[in-house]
Amino acid sequence: MFTLDKLRQTVRFGDGVHGAKPIGTMRIKYTAGRMPGFSDFYKALKSMDDIDVQVCAGWGRPDFVARMKQLGRRYDCLGVHEYANISGVSEFPDVYRKLMAEGDAETAELGLLRRSMRASGPDAGKRFLIVTEFGSLNPPYPQQGQRFLHDLLLARLLAGQVLNGVPVSNLSNFASYFEKYGAGDSARFALASRGYLTRLFRHVVGQRPVQVTGSHDGVTVLGTRRGTTASLLVVNKRWSAAYVPEIRLPGRDAPTCVGIRTLRTDPHTITRGDSADALPKSVRPAKSQVWQAGTPFRPRFGSHSITLLTFRPKGAAPCPTITP
Repeated sequence: MFTLDKLRQTVRFGDGVHGAKPIGTMRIKYTAGRMPGFSDFYKALKSMDDIDVQVCAGWGRPDFVARMKQLGRRYDCLGVHEYANISGVSEFPDVYRKLMAEGDAETAELGLLRRSMRASGPDAGKRFLIVTEFGSLNPPYPQQGQRFLHDLLLARLLAGQVLNGVPVSNLSNFASYFEKYGAGDSARFALASRGYLTRLFRHVVGQRPVQVTGSHDGVTVLGTRRGTTASLLVVNKRWSAAYVPEIRLPGRDAPTCVGIRTLRTDPHTITRGDSADALPKSVRPAKSQVWQAGTPFRPRFGSHSITLLTFRPKGAAPCPTITP
């Protein structure tokens, strides 16, 4: 027996003296009148004078898009979470392989959702998609979120978002970009591996995408340019195979400065640096080199790595110093 008080605020099990909370699921039947739904909120927000507001729905599924199309209802955007949810494995490298596969599945679902939105009726061309949280759930491996395999997953998801035209992404936890060393007034903070990952992506986000051709099994490649500068971001999820393509830039007939920034370590490694003055264990030394005109350029992208290449014409001065 349980009793609801008059204000419907608490549940008391038993008679107040005997009995305890039952084991299992408690079900309560109730009735309610019509509740406001998304379309009601959409109309209310859009009806406000002198306010330009975009109203996003949190039901980021193709069936929501199909239903809104069927009803002829409007919405401005969809906000979704993008988590690789894995279970049933607990040993390396099985955890790694399954996590990467689930990340690819999340990206495929993101693409399906965006395509369905493009064909969803009134104002379809103006609608946009945002990812408000992404990462992994149900980690079956100890401290999974602090290991480099998680950075690789985030890089794959971020790359998939860029390829699908997603303008906004958020890890939902700003503190994860930093490592804290010490406590109290003497505490110091340093950029975490995840922060360096974001620094790589800032070179491609907001720039004009360019077509990248070739076969890239197990590799995600993004190409962008801004004026005479081009960027190529490569995420190699292969467990043990490097990726060694030949890169060509049409119209390049003069020496080119190539900046190389790489995140790479063993996937199971916890990336936290040894001190606030040390780089995360995933950050490789950044370097710059000259690509001479008329010569092939075949960089080596190691297995399980995240690499950004930046290309800019070389003038009379030496190539600029590259920082991670």
